[in-house]
Parts: sequence; structure tokens; C-alpha cells
Amino acid sequence: FKTINDTYGHAKGDRVLTIVANALTMALRANDRLYRLGGDEFATFLSNTTPIQAKQIAQRCQSLIDAAHFDDLEIREPIGVSIGIAFCPAEHVEQADELPKQADIAMYTAKQPGRSRIALFGEDTERASQTLVASRETSALFQALATPGMIEMHYQPIFSLPGRKVYYYEALARIRHRGELLMPDAFLPVISSRRLETEFDMAVLHQIDADISSQQLPPGTGISINISAQSISRPEVISHLMELSRHNVRHPLMLEITETSLITQMNEVSTYLELLHTANFRIAMDDFGTGYSPLRYLVDLPVDVVKFDISLVKKLAEDNRAGQVVADFARMMGEVGYSLVAEGVECEVVLQKVESLGIAHAQGFLLGRPVSLATLAATLAEQNAVSSVN
Repeated sequence: FKTINDTYGHAKGDRVLTIVANALTMALRANDRLYRLGGDEFATFLSNTTPIQAKQIAQRCQSLIDAAHFDDLEIREPIGVSIGIAFCPAEHVEQADELPKQADIAMYTAKQPGRSRIALFGEDTERASQTLVASRETSALFQALATPGMIEMHYQPIFSLPGRKVYYYEALARIRHRGELLMPDAFLPVISSRRLETEFDMAVLHQIDADISSQQLPPGTGISINISAQSISRPEVISHLMELSRHNVRHPLMLEITETSLITQMNEVSTYLELLHTANFRIAMDDFGTGYSPLRYLVDLPVDVVKFDISLVKKLAEDNRAGQVVADFARMMGEVGYSLVAEGVECEVVLQKVESLGIAHAQGFLLGRPVSLATLAATLAEQNAVSSVN
């Protein structure tokens, strides 16, 4: 919903809320009441209702919103609803105060698998509930995304083959929270469910900018930056990237865009990628081989680098057909000038297979793990000192 407000304006955002509220009201029974909690969140209290009946009402809510007409608003983003349900038996009415919190947790459960789903609190295992609570705690971190030092970049090398010379270092975000370093699988689902992609990408860009400005890395060290397709079409992000390109003369820069994002935002992203390409950013299509991957994207967009997804690369050691598919793609893409990267190389067998297929670059734990800026700078300084002595 924040994306709709920011992209189309608050007037259209209010119209969307009105249409959604009307659809939800129609889905409820005569004596049920709908309450707006704030933003795009609504709640209702269903008395004398079984969990099965509550799910049926929730399904009716989803159906009516799916059938609602938003065409006259000219909004391209899909509009759906994720619903969390909490249930309190009449004999335990003293626990009713916990219902809002439990329903909120259930709503986050519904968002995790892909949004527009329904989840019932307590239906899943206790372990799943604990994971949700942890995710909710993680979501509080994003109130402090602008706090310097909260996001910490770690850098993983991408090597050229067969000589294993570093091609680029991919910048990977970590979040420092209460003395603990949180990995992406702990916070990326929250970013997605809260639609904080642009805010997060901006915070990452600020940190990468700070890392570059510190001049800890030797000139010529290439840096690859992950960014969501949602962010590429935002003026503040484009402005920051263009400024980064203007004042950075020490490091080649590459942007990695996930192909799954490009699929849903092709028209918006294409124009901005062309602009960034002319500003000397190399453009990489990340996670190639997952989902629906029309080859026309490689033709229509200014893509320089294609990164084969880890799920496909891992099959190379055990699946001859997967190897043949990758080999065919590698040969075809190489002939038309794309640079190829195999992600997730974690054993020598897979590395040998990658090299035999003629893939020019590889990345994975076998070759190098992500390290902090300080560790990377120290390692590169030591390597340069050895080279000077030799």
C-alpha cells in the first residue's frame, strides 16, 4: 500500500482503501463490524464463530477484493489481502485480550509464503509460532534503518576462471542488532512483508557509499550491489546511484537485479536500467534459472552479466540434464557477449563442471566467504604487500 501512495499519490491510495473497506464490509455478516487500525490494516471481531466459519468469511473477503474494480484508478500493482485469524473459546474469555496480538502474528504468517493467504494462530506448531515472534522482533529493527552502523556490508568475491582472479566483490547486507549479526534470511522476509524494499536499499546504498569513501579498498576493486526492481524505478534511488557513479572514480560498479522482480515491473525498470548503464554501471541479472525467464528480457534490457542461480548450479554434479541445459545456455550467451557467473559453488566437483562448461566466473563458499570491510581491506593490503616484495 505504501508503494501505491508513493507512486500514485494519497488521493488514489484513499480510493483503494475505500474500495477495499467496502469489499470487506460486504463479506462480513450483518452484525459484524469492520475497524481500520491504521494504514492498510483492518480488523473485525466475529462472535459465536467457529474457526472453520472464520476461515470461510476470510475467503469471502479475499474473493470480493479480487473481484473489486480498481481499473479506473490505473494502478498496475496487484491488490490483495493477507488475513490472520485468532480464536478464543467462550470458556477462556479471560484470554480475549491476547486476540489482537495473536491475530497480528497470524497475519505475518499469512504474508510469509507469498501474501494473499489466510493463517490461523495456533494451527501451526509451537516452533512456527516462535519463528513468527522472532520475525516480529526483527521488524522493529526497521524503525532504525537510518541509524549509522546498523547495516554492515560483507563482501564476497566473484572469481574469473580458470585463473581465479577476483572479478568483483558482491556487497551483502547484515544487520547489527543487540550485539548479534543478523543474516538476510532473518530480515529479508520482514522487508518483503512490510514492503520496505526501497527504504532498505537506500540504507544499503548509504553504507556502501560510506565504505567506498573510507578508501580502505585499493583502487580498481569492483563492487557489485544488489538492488530490487522496485527501487530502480524510485527517483531517490536513481539520484543516489547517479551521484555514487559521479563521485566514485576508484571502483567499477555493478548492479544485480533479480529476474523475478523484473518480470512484474519490466516497463518501469527498463528505462532506468538504460540510464544507469550509460552512467557506467554494469547490469547483472541475478538468480537466472528460477521462475519464468523469457529470453527477451536479456534482449530488451542492457544486461552485461547473467548469474546462474545456486539451485541450478548445485545440480551440475548430479544431473546430466541440468548440465546440458546450463551448457547450452552458456554457449548461446557467450556467443552473444554475456559474461556468465555460476553462484553457489561449494565443492570441487561442481567447480570442475562449471569450468568444463566454459562459464567465465564463479562464486561460492568453496572460493571465498563473505567478510567484513575491515577483514577484506586487511587481506588485500597484505596481498599487495606480498606482490610488491615479489
